[in-house]
Amino acid sequence: MKFLKEIIFVLLYAGFLGARTFSVLEFRELPSDFKAQIDPELDNDMNFCTVLRVESTRAIDISLKENVYRTEKFSSGKFYFYISSREKSITLRSPNYEPLILEAPEGNFKPGTVYFLRVDTIDDVEATFHITPADALLRVDGNLWTSPKNKLSLGSHTIEITKEGYEAVYETLSVNPRSNSFNYILTPQKIPQSSIQKEIAQ
Repeated sequence: MKFLKEIIFVLLYAGFLGARTFSVLEFRELPSDFKAQIDPELDNDMNFCTVLRVESTRAIDISLKENVYRTEKFSSGKFYFYISSREKSITLRSPNYEPLILEAPEGNFKPGTVYFLRVDTIDDVEATFHITPADALLRVDGNLWTSPKNKLSLGSHTIEITKEGYEAVYETLSVNPRSNSFNYILTPQKIPQSSIQKEIAQ
């Protein structure tokens, strides 16, 4: 049973590390939106709810971990969430994404007020390395790759390519959806002239 639990933990942990993430583009009070006043909702304490307007750059399903008194989806990837103004933070959730935890602006939400949260999604892409010679060792961000294909998050990564008898490659590369295939041809190390003369002399 203990062994089974360890396997489940490893799988969950690996899945969590490979999950997609959110990036906050904007989070602020939205005084021009009167949704909370025109169409109000009361929480369990009979206080007016705070309304959280969430918009994602990608059409994904979004939910909150906190108690939500009403949810309205008014467009793809766009939602209104009615929450208690007593909440000190919110946790944004979506399938296959790491939860995003945000503290309330200025420490608390105002009742009967709309807050605007705009998020972007950061997805992993499959990166492929074509290396000659093919048996060279590849390390990405210090981790040894045993396959030329693997998942990488978007952004900058450091690589190290080594093989005995060849010049090592140390670079920082940028991964994006349009640039995820990389080609490297290692250069054989030059034998010092002094070594050649010693071999001839022998």
